[in-house]
Amino acid sequence: MSWKGKILASLVFIGSVLFFLWAPHSGLKTTTYYFLMIKYILMALSFNLMAGYVGYISFGHVAFYGIGGYVAAILVSKTPLSNTAYLCLIAGPLGAALSGYLLGMVLLKLRGAYFAIATIALNEALKVIMFNLPETFSGGTFGIPMPSIRNPAAAYYLMLFCTAAALILVYAVVKSKLGVTLRAIREDEDGAMAIGINAPKYKVWAFTLSTFLMGLAGAIDIFFIGYIYPEASFNIEVNVEVIAMTMLGGLGTVLGPAIGSVALFMVADFIWAKWPFSHLILLGFVLCILVLFMRRGVLGLVEEKIPSLRGKIL
Repeated sequence: MSWKGKILASLVFIGSVLFFLWAPHSGLKTTTYYFLMIKYILMALSFNLMAGYVGYISFGHVAFYGIGGYVAAILVSKTPLSNTAYLCLIAGPLGAALSGYLLGMVLLKLRGAYFAIATIALNEALKVIMFNLPETFSGGTFGIPMPSIRNPAAAYYLMLFCTAAALILVYAVVKSKLGVTLRAIREDEDGAMAIGINAPKYKVWAFTLSTFLMGLAGAIDIFFIGYIYPEASFNIEVNVEVIAMTMLGGLGTVLGPAIGSVALFMVADFIWAKWPFSHLILLGFVLCILVLFMRRGVLGLVEEKIPSLRGKIL
């Protein structure tokens, strides 16, 4: 990227952050709207790290969003750590990352459709487990209410900060030697291993980082709404939305997930307001269009139409 491009990208990034900083001053409705938008950006960044740069598409990645939320919720509501909520918040993504590391060593032995199906099974299994655990531990079907920790403004700013940090982190990873290694695995895993790359190790570490970011989104979310329950935390529909957002912006790009999340969230919210329950039709339509005509998303289409930008878009 040229120095002009870097300056423009920096200005857009700073301008976006300043815009989102203003949101809480416009009331709870506006804060909630932009909180959800930013949360989807963080979740899409997490998904894209594995799907876009390693080539492993997880249809049950939202499972780690649920793990992060439930670890934080159980600690804050069922243990003496309730007086130190920030420790519970930190424990959420760490729990998701630990789960990602351990499960990744097993799941990442699978490839393609088998990996995708295994992640769906994982998500559904965790949902059933949380439904059936004793209510005194996980809240069971009714979830865990936590009105005492609810702080929408603080959670909003924390989500904004963490999403901005995640964007910078993903950019740093992509531009590093690790990023080159991950892309080599994506293009030809067997070939990468043939030249000495320890693909299983790098896949597990990428999966761990990805699940940490997903768990972080889940943990912060409980401090925004003060409540958690299985159906929302392990919702496969959310995973489909994240996939559509990432593909719309551009799979395997840094900015693509953010662009796709903002665009699809705004359109879906508008449709939900006008025609409730029709947003699923939109998701299906978007996925069909992307698969048939825009496999590289908006940023990929821009590169195709403007050859001078090829290889320069983040």
